[in-house]
Amino acid sequence: MTAGLYLLAEGARARRPPAGLGRLRDYLQWLVTRAPLYGEVIDRVVDVDRPEDVALAEALAEASQRRDVYGG
Repeated sequence: MTAGLYLLAEGARARRPPAGLGRLRDYLQWLVTRAPLYGEVIDRVVDVDRPEDVALAEALAEASQRRDVYGG
């Protein structure tokens, strides 16, 4: 999965990818051979393509906020 937050150095942003890279993962695979990339693991992500995905994402966000407030 390619979910995440991406911060690219100016040099990486300036590189022109070849035509035909249709997905983000294709771009990242191309870029990793040309510039250093660093990542952070995100334990839970939700791809919000469908209404039920949005409901799940909202439920996870609410649960996270409760843990932050109550220290759980």
